[in-house]
Amino acid sequence: MNPRLIVHDIPVELTSDQIVSCIIDQNIPDATREDMKHVYIYPARDKKSRSCVVETKPMFRYALLNRKRVNIDWSACRILDHVVVKQCIKCQRFCHIAREGSKDACCAGTHKSRTCKKRDFLRCNNCMSTREGKGCGSVAIYVHRSITVRVLCRLGQPLVYSEQPEFLFLELTLEHYKIFCGVVYSPPKTGFWSDVEEAILNCMNAYDLYILMGDFNIDWRLNSSSRVTLADSLTSCFLEPIPFASTHHTDDSHTSIDYICLSDGAPPNIRHRSYKRLNLNKLLGDWSPFYRTVDIDYKVKFLTKSLIESLDKHAPYREFFS
Repeated sequence: MNPRLIVHDIPVELTSDQIVSCIIDQNIPDATREDMKHVYIYPARDKKSRSCVVETKPMFRYALLNRKRVNIDWSACRILDHVVVKQCIKCQRFCHIAREGSKDACCAGTHKSRTCKKRDFLRCNNCMSTREGKGCGSVAIYVHRSITVRVLCRLGQPLVYSEQPEFLFLELTLEHYKIFCGVVYSPPKTGFWSDVEEAILNCMNAYDLYILMGDFNIDWRLNSSSRVTLADSLTSCFLEPIPFASTHHTDDSHTSIDYICLSDGAPPNIRHRSYKRLNLNKLLGDWSPFYRTVDIDYKVKFLTKSLIESLDKHAPYREFFS
């Protein structure tokens, strides 16, 4: 599609064909009649002048905009880019209007709103469509250029949108002071929080401070099961939300679903078994004694002893000191 321009202050007596001819003849003589076409002419408001939208080739657009004003008959008319973004009034998506086909705005699924079973779970169609095919697209941390930063861990999304938490964990270094800084987005009414907890524990090291922030979509002031689970998880990571007021406001409710969590001033030592670099091929190496024997008691003892030894060898405990 060629760019479109809007020309203002055109004498009202000129027709659309005359306007196009004047623009070409008086401003871009190298162009031909086929290089520009009339798109729309606005009604005259003051009975003296009106505006017209034309479409032309990129090279002529550049030449016309550089002039800032174009000569049309005996008038010097303002000329600007004409960019109109289509947006549907029904689903709020861009690039189409309601009569060209639309889906209702509900949970952003591919069904009609009257058949939606998630009436209390509204989503934005534009946010959903722009996140399709994106990895870790809804979380970010802005870091000052003077701070040394290293990415510790991030959760990437598959090719289609999935209802899983997204997170980004960084290591920030200020002189000799190291900080763990993480941001999390957890969609409403979804699980998989254990993935975030495991990622935090895998990233734990001898940091001077731990900071975890984001949109958890769990009201901290309610004594719900999800809130209790989250509190236990944060405690296991030695994190605690700082005191805060309501963060999400509607016409009839005020909830606390966004918070910042900090580590205790003197966290205890952490002893954690890491499975991050576990080599399954070596772990499942030689189990032939287990298959050769027929004594069930020996099998139980061998299995217990071998599992512990294998885990200690391939996924040993890591201990972090405060």
